[in-house]
Amino acid sequence: MAKTVTRIINTGSLTGTITLPERQIPAAVHTIGIYLHRCHTGDLTLWPDTAQTLTASFEVSFDNRATWVPAGGFGAQGGIKEIDLLTESRYTGFTMRIPASGQQRWIRGSVTIVNGPIKTAVEIVSVT
Repeated sequence: MAKTVTRIINTGSLTGTITLPERQIPAAVHTIGIYLHRCHTGDLTLWPDTAQTLTASFEVSFDNRATWVPAGGFGAQGGIKEIDLLTESRYTGFTMRIPASGQQRWIRGSVTIVNGPIKTAVEIVSVT
């Protein structure tokens, strides 16, 4: 299993609704993840305010962008998020399996931020 991480939005102050750029999904990829960096003790400047929230939604196309179908999404709030008593999450995100159907697969999405701006970055992870 090989993973490729690509930063699609560099660290910066994001506010309002951000459209994530359309990306073609390579033929060998079977899982896609989209992750936002979040506050942790190593960097308290990333999205620290719990009043700052976001919702994200994603769509996929299996016919070279002729049609799009909902693929899911997530919601989150800022601040430090503990996975368990000893571990903080450095990312908030969404992972989905992508059915094999040739090289005509694409993904797109949007993130809406409330009470922004938030300091974060966005990465896409492809698994082959």
